[in-house]
Amino acid sequence: MPEAVSMTIPQTPPRFNAPQPVYTPYLNDYTRVSVQNYLPVSNKREFTSQEQEQIDAGLNQFWPKIYSSYATPLPQMLANPFEYAACIGTLLGAAGACVGALMNKAQPALGVFLGAAVGIGVGVSSYFQRQQQNENILEIMRRLSPGATKRDLLSDPVYQKDLDRRAMADGNAMNTALMAGMLGNMYSSSSSSSGSRR
Repeated sequence: MPEAVSMTIPQTPPRFNAPQPVYTPYLNDYTRVSVQNYLPVSNKREFTSQEQEQIDAGLNQFWPKIYSSYATPLPQMLANPFEYAACIGTLLGAAGACVGALMNKAQPALGVFLGAAVGIGVGVSSYFQRQQQNENILEIMRRLSPGATKRDLLSDPVYQKDLDRRAMADGNAMNTALMAGMLGNMYSSSSSSSGSRR
């Protein structure tokens, strides 16, 4: 009688194995810069206790680090908006008051008032600008690995686009001012030539 042959029937593999999603709190900088322009791959994360201490220290200083390099940690680029604006408003207000008094010698009090008002207005505007810069830095820090520096900030695609738009706006303003000056010069030249003919 022939011996029974045991056979193992292989299991049929499924047609499609769906890849399991893998959560990554942050990707390496090269991958993030390469694909973040096309889809948001840099997930937000929570700050570590050490980072939070550095952020609190940065928000308590009245001025960000003046001479920053690519190796400067991002918390050192933060500043207290109120103290920052108060410093700028005081300096520009005093300078504006002095310039106003010198330019308007007939009414020095009016010149002092106008110059101080302009300086204080710039200081108030700098408060909101500093607040916006702090929020932008903190938002980008949540999408970077711990210990991020200024170089990582400059490598962020969103930050780069903001710099590009700002440079374009400054260039357009400069071109507009140049064209206005050229038109004013042409108008003054034509007016003077017509007056001399008379």
